Amino acid sequence: MSSPLLDIAGLSRRFRGLVAVDAVSFAVQPAAIHGLIGPNGAGKTTCFNLVSGLVAADAGTITLAGTRLEPLPVHARTRAGLARTFQNIRLFAEMSVLENTLCGQHTRRLAERAAKAQALELLDLVGLAARAGERAGALAYGDQRRLEIARALASAPKLLLLDEPAAGMNPAESEALALLLQQLRAGGTTLLLVEHDMGFVMRLCDRITVLNFGRVIAEGSPRDIRADPGVIEAYLGPALARRLGPVDP
Repeated sequence: MSSPLLDIAGLSRRFRGLVAVDAVSFAVQPAAIHGLIGPNGAGKTTCFNLVSGLVAADAGTITLAGTRLEPLPVHARTRAGLARTFQNIRLFAEMSVLENTLCGQHTRRLAERAAKAQALELLDLVGLAARAGERAGALAYGDQRRLEIARALASAPKLLLLDEPAAGMNPAESEALALLLQQLRAGGTTLLLVEHDMGFVMRLCDRITVLNFGRVIAEGSPRDIRADPGVIEAYLGPALARRLGPVDP
């Protein structure tokens, strides 16, 4: 196995009396789709905030492609190759679709013509090129999700963190999103995603880490995770585990 792109070791964060993330360690391999799952309040979004620099860690290390991230501010982490989306969409609603995508290039210092050309390529990738001039806030929910991904990709990240990217999507939108994420992986982008749609996670992810009460309780392939008694008890439940069914070898 190759060296991990992202290596998290002993990551911890306490908010007053609450230990939100407790000595979490896991690694994400290059060009993989890695899932981070668990019940509400398990510490998943806090982990994302620690990796992206929105929250400072109390302990532990975060290494991306050989660069220690925890001393770096958010913009420096972006330059190091990290980008993310949010559980609650954070677009500039009054700006155009193209302008939102261009904002994602703020750390790259591209010439205007090159920046616009690359932004349009990304919008074409996510299926929004024809709507480049429209106001972002006028897009349908699923289109806003894809625009947020295009904006994150505009910084040319090595690692893209996706916080509940399929939330609120209908089955057709979820399927289109899954195809897009597989295309990104095939192009060399590594993905770490938090998601509650277990069908989406199980068919898409190469490896999954499970959190509960801020701690890692399991890690492995989708087959391993859906059969793990501790994961079934803490999160999936027997009925959902049965509905998910076996994973093809």
